[in-house]
Amino acid sequence: MTAPPSVPARGFGLIEALIALVVLSVGAFGLARLNARLLQEIAPARVEAEAMQLAQTQVALARFQVASGTCTLEDETSAVHQGATSEYQILRRSTAPDPNPADAAQPAWLGLEVKVCWSREDDEPCDWGQSGPDEVVLQSLISCEGRLTE
Repeated sequence: MTAPPSVPARGFGLIEALIALVVLSVGAFGLARLNARLLQEIAPARVEAEAMQLAQTQVALARFQVASGTCTLEDETSAVHQGATSEYQILRRSTAPDPNPADAAQPAWLGLEVKVCWSREDDEPCDWGQSGPDEVVLQSLISCEGRLTE
């Protein structure tokens, strides 16, 4: 006796395709959640990087002002800047250079401090007396190279 020819089970390919589709959907959903979480974690770093760039720009501007004139800057300045990701408040202050340095061969220095704040709660103003997590402070020395005012 011969055995009847085996007939392939109908619908088995459809079940395989549905299982593959479920596995693929779970993987895609997991990647979408991971992407959203990464974007959420990157946002504060992006704001801080923009604030640091603003502070560096203020230092470069001060260096240009000193290089093109006398060794003086305004005592304190304040400005508001609308960035790509947040609104920033920029404070800049300088310290007076030593008009009579101990070693005449060494140039006098002008101290500069730049503070950039963002997203203050309750619209608190950014000032020098307080510090918080939503700020960047950059300090620099600028050589006056004999451009002292009398």
